Amino acid sequence: MDRAEERLAHLPPLPQPFTAESLAAALAEQRGRAIIMRPLLAAGPGLPCGLWLAFPTWDLVCYAADGSALLREQIKLHELAHMICDHRGDLDDTALAAMLPGCSPRLVRRKLGAQRVSALGRTSYTNAQEQEAEMLATFIAERAAEEPLRADRLLISLADRRPPRRREETP
Repeated sequence: MDRAEERLAHLPPLPQPFTAESLAAALAEQRGRAIIMRPLLAAGPGLPCGLWLAFPTWDLVCYAADGSALLREQIKLHELAHMICDHRGDLDDTALAAMLPGCSPRLVRRKLGAQRVSALGRTSYTNAQEQEAEMLATFIAERAAEEPLRADRLLISLADRRPPRRREETP
């Protein structure tokens, strides 16, 4: 069993109905820290499509605003997976300036109350943390999809056992 599968095995039951936002709310409660989710305003080559910023008392998850709903959901789950895995990274002033054009990194840090901002942003999947987060995000999405499908299968099964209606019985 690899690390992502291990982490999935130790996760509590996923919230139902499941969305990345419902998972974020459950994680925020468990961790005792607010998690705010917002679309990224800047997009382009070399910039991350998803980003997790960990401030001293709260977390910010940013995701690409373009792309399909499924892609946005996967990006959000990927960033939440970084939290679950307790991954760490530091956002230097150059990267912060690139993501927040026109803003002084020093001013941003002062306004946010953080001298150091822990950040992970994905532009590729070349390092172990990115690969683990993507695997865990995929496993979470698969597990979340299983529960409603089981209920749907039961309803379909029960519906299939009803005798067919005759034409004269239909209203």
